[in-house]
Amino acid sequence: MYNNTNMKTNRDLIAAGLFLWATAAFSQQAVQPSKPSPLAQREFKAIKALVSNLTPDQQTKILAIEETYAQGVEDERNTKEPSRDVMMSKLRDLREQRNYKMRSVLSAAQYAQYQSMPEHVNDDLDSGTPK
Repeated sequence: MYNNTNMKTNRDLIAAGLFLWATAAFSQQAVQPSKPSPLAQREFKAIKALVSNLTPDQQTKILAIEETYAQGVEDERNTKEPSRDVMMSKLRDLREQRNYKMRSVLSAAQYAQYQSMPEHVNDDLDSGTPK
C-alpha cells in the first residue's frame, strides 16, 4: 500500500516527465526550418549560379536574406497599394536593404559578381525589365 509521501513523489515524477516530454516535442517542432518561398529559392539559385566560391555559411546567410526579401515582396503584394509608383519605391527600398546585407556576407569579388545580376530577375511585381 502506498503512503502519502510515495504518492506525492510519483505525482511529481509524472509531472516532471510530462514537462520534459512536452519541452522536447516543442523544441523539435521549433527547430525545423520552414521551406523557403518560391521567390527566395529562385533568387538564391540565380545567385549561386552567378557568384563563385560560396561557402556553406554564406549560402545559409544568403538564403535567409532572400527569404526576408521575398517576405517583404509578398507583404507588398498583399497590401494592394493603389499607386504603382509607391509600390515600386517600396520594392526599390527592399532591394537596397537586401544589397546592403549582401555586402556584409560576400567578399568584394563576390559582391561584384552579384551586382552583375539583373535587378528584377525574378520580381513578380516588376515588369521584368532589368535595370
